[in-house]
Amino acid sequence: MTRYLVCALVLLYAGPLCAGTEGDFLQQGQAYLAEKAYDEAVKAFKQAIRIDPKAADAYKGLGLSYYNLGNGETAIFPQILEEAIAAYNQALSISPDAETLYNLGMSYLMTGEVTQARSVKQRLYPLDRDKANLLSFIIGAESDTPNYGRHSTTLLRSEEGEQRTAVKVHDRQVWVPVSFAHRGRSASAWLLLDTGATNTLISTALARQLGVGATELTGGMARLADGSLVRTGDVVVDQVRVGPKEKRDLKVKIIPSAGDQGIGLLGLDFLGEFLFTIDSKNGVIRWQ
Repeated sequence: MTRYLVCALVLLYAGPLCAGTEGDFLQQGQAYLAEKAYDEAVKAFKQAIRIDPKAADAYKGLGLSYYNLGNGETAIFPQILEEAIAAYNQALSISPDAETLYNLGMSYLMTGEVTQARSVKQRLYPLDRDKANLLSFIIGAESDTPNYGRHSTTLLRSEEGEQRTAVKVHDRQVWVPVSFAHRGRSASAWLLLDTGATNTLISTALARQLGVGATELTGGMARLADGSLVRTGDVVVDQVRVGPKEKRDLKVKIIPSAGDQGIGLLGLDFLGEFLFTIDSKNGVIRWQ
């Protein structure tokens, strides 16, 4: 009787420690990723790697977990992103694929390693040209900070309760102070009001300020003022606000920073929701 009791206790306490295959831990890690429980996902993927050091999918999951931990809602943590880079590189050494290369490029961008990101882009072209083009446009002018000096980023505010927004008029162009909120971050910029633009366009620099992640982006196209088409990275941001007006869950298009185009456009996907008039003489939008 005592012998059976001891065996039962051994199984009871040792079972959870010994149970689980590489596939089991990989499945757990993916489930934790889906739940955004990234710390737990890291533990599960590491367990899978201990069992099988050549498990490429486990390294990929580990990289994605670290990427999400490093690209936090309120801050970026380069040391954690370096862990993502190491995991992605290990996965690629075992089994190269386009998605992992793309994620590696995004991780390099988030740590400011633009040269490395461009190198990844070149490696990505033979595997998936669409992903390579998307990464290329996200890189944009990564090393150049857009110059907002001519249109100061100090936002002019309406008095509380007034249905109007102060704007700047320059060379018959109307510049509007726009605030964005996404994943706990916020950023503001002057955008050119363009009732001929279907979509709102923002720069790669502004997207980085909002912490836009690689997994959120989809490929798209945008037509510029000169009629040319450019590839974009599209993302749904949580909130866009102009003065007293706001719109939630708005899909915006990210374009490379290039001179004034890097500042962006406020398009009809936002403006079309509201009635307004522009008082150029007094420098205000009057909302109805």
